Amino acid sequence: MEVRVPPEAAGLRLDTFLGAVVGSRAQAQRLVEQGDVRVDGRVVPKRHPLTGGETIVLAAGAGRAERAPDAAETDPAPYAIAFEDDDLLVVEKPAGVVVHPARGHRHGTLSQALAARGAEGGDPWRAGIVHRLDKDTSG
Repeated sequence: MEVRVPPEAAGLRLDTFLGAVVGSRAQAQRLVEQGDVRVDGRVVPKRHPLTGGETIVLAAGAGRAERAPDAAETDPAPYAIAFEDDDLLVVEKPAGVVVHPARGHRHGTLSQALAARGAEGGDPWRAGIVHRLDKDTSG
């Protein structure tokens, strides 16, 4: 996997930025510590400050050996489309659905379901979801 660091990520630590890409900061730290991450071709520490414009490369298969997901984890998150045009997608999220991947919720999130529809946001490391809903809130 190859990720280009956008200019607005300048100043972020590598593990903080990469955590948004791989699902958690802890997983990003493990990948860096295992030597599975290169920034512009170099191995750098997890605390490495990004300047923007760098290319981060994750080794093929990095982080996939942890465990295979359960069938329930790979189920897509349920949602209903309330409005859609060329620039905007408004969805209704039922209570119990997690919006972004996080510890304990790596699969079956709303952002993953929407990415499968092509609604990925402008940055490859950040889903383009604007919301104020936690897992237990519908809306």
